This record gives sequence, C-alpha cells and structure tokens, in this order.
Amino acid sequence: MEYDVVSQEADLISEIESYMYEDLLEEYTFSESPVSQEEVDVAKYHIGLGSSMRRPKVFFSFLEGPGTFYGRDAGIQVASNLQIQHESSLWKDDVDDDDKERRDGNSYWYELAQRIGNEEVAKSNTIDMAINAVVLPFRDLNSPGLDDKAELIRVMGKTISMLTEGQSQDNYEAGVDSPELVQDYRDEERRYDERVRLKTGALIEAPAVCGAIMSDADMEAASEWGQELGWIYQVQDDIYDNHEDNKKGRFSDAQQPGQSLLWIRALENDETGRTEEVLSQDNPDEEELEEIWELARENGTADELVEDMKGRQAYANQLLDEIEWQNPEYRRYLEVLPAELIRRAETALE
Repeated sequence: MEYDVVSQEADLISEIESYMYEDLLEEYTFSESPVSQEEVDVAKYHIGLGSSMRRPKVFFSFLEGPGTFYGRDAGIQVASNLQIQHESSLWKDDVDDDDKERRDGNSYWYELAQRIGNEEVAKSNTIDMAINAVVLPFRDLNSPGLDDKAELIRVMGKTISMLTEGQSQDNYEAGVDSPELVQDYRDEERRYDERVRLKTGALIEAPAVCGAIMSDADMEAASEWGQELGWIYQVQDDIYDNHEDNKKGRFSDAQQPGQSLLWIRALENDETGRTEEVLSQDNPDEEELEEIWELARENGTADELVEDMKGRQAYANQLLDEIEWQNPEYRRYLEVLPAELIRRAETALE
C-alpha cells in the first residue's frame, strides 16, 4: 500500500520517531561511539518535544508524488536519517547561541546540564553527540537491500560539508558583525544569501533531492525548490523574530544585524540613521528596538521582504512544474509550505 504523507501524517511521524529511537539512537548507532545512555535519553527527550517533521514530509512528497512506489520501510529509513541530521544541527546551534529553550522545552545541552549538573561539560558532550549523530547516514544507509544508497550518502555528505562551511561563515560574521560594518549592503546581502544556502537551504534541499533520487524525478528542480524554500523560511524567521509572540524572545537578531536580512535592508533604507544608532549599542532597550522595528515597517522594508518571499514562492511553484506528478496532493502540500511561511511573516506585520 502506498504511504500517503498527506492523510497519514500522524502515522508517518510515529514511524520515523520509532526508527530514530530504536534503530538509530539505541541498537545500531552508538555501540561503537563514546556516547552515554544519558545522552541518548536526552536525544529522545528533545525529539519527543515535537517537531513539524517538515523535512521527512518534503522527502516523502518528492518520493511518492511522482508516482514511483519505492517501499515504505526504505522511505522511513531514509526520512529518519534526514531528520536526525536536522536534529543534530539544532543541538549544535543551541550550544553556539547559548539557547536554553527549544520546542517549548529545554534545548538539548540545557536538558543534559540539568541531568548531570554541569553546563560546560553538557555543552561539550552535546557537540560530541551532534558530531556522532550527523554522520549516522554513512553507517545506517550503507545497508544491504537499499538501492541508490551511494547517491543518498553523497547527498547527505554534501549537506554536512555545506553545514560546516556555513557555520564557519557564521563564526566569522559573529566576530566582526556590527552596524557600522554593514555598509556595503548589496555585498552583505550576498553573504547572507550564501549562509542561508549553506545552512537552512541545505537541510531542506537534501530531503527534496533524496526523494527525487529514489523516484527518478528531476533532481535539479528538487534541489532548487529546496533552496528556495530554505530562503523563504529564513527570511520569515528574520521577520517573525520581532513579533511579540516569538518564543525565542523578541529582537534576538538585533545583536547581530548582519545575520538578519530584515536588519540589513533596514539599515540600508533608513535615511534618518536611527536604525544604525540603536543597533550600534551593546544592549539597546526594547523600547528603542520597537521604535526601529516600527520604522522598518513604515519605510517599506518589511513589506519589501514579504514581496520578495512571494516572488521566490512563485519561482518555487514553477520548479514543481518540471516534475510529473502522478499524485497531485503531494504537489499541493509542497505549494502550501511557502504559503504558510509567508502568512506567518505577515502576522508579524499586523
């Protein structure tokens, strides 16, 4: 029976979580790795907090949508490895950003710290755990009976390389980032786009391409579609960072304006200089940040970004035209994803 990612979403998530828990995190993965049972348990805790499972659903859409039935067990295996790569990137990002919260619970490192009583050791062990987890596909997918495994492993290896390069660029920007250095706005935007391609884009491109590989669909169209959705997702995140309901806390991107396209454009468009004045402070208060956020809405910066997102959305939908869809509900699901992100960004502007 064909596995329907659209109507059987709950079953899909349950099977992927089960595979991650039992096959990746327990029986197979860390028998030869210096990872404790405590750290495995924290990984299960973190995954259990709930994920949209957006990447596995993208993978299944490109796998099943073109009409090729590859096999449910193989699909669950590949989807689980794609998701564990994403999870491991979050574990590391939260250490880098010193974030204690994730998904309405503790971040991986902070939950581990609560259990072992030492934050520095917890952060170090979290990095080790992320490194072990991110290379799982090279072992788990190299199993008998899985066709296309060489191509799938190549894609996931490329993803790791892109994430590593993207993190290096992030580290560099964090060291030099300040409003007065964001002067060549077009060049700064080019660097922003490249970091998004290497990080957010890579983690959405990989499931799209893996699905296309296994269904013999157009891999180039799938790759570009994944990158377009990655850009839309990141810009949505930049905008929503300023919303009062943002769970991460409002205006967190203001500390590193060169890593937010909203603030790059706001600095460029603000002829009064007030945005640069506020962002140049070490710790601007929320009232001042609210002032320049309002300015970014008044001078059209935020609306301009939303229009750019809609342009990317239109191109992403054109890319889907290059794939023959035997099951059109999957295409409709892929079209909904950018639309939902754009609506979320627009919510922050209301």
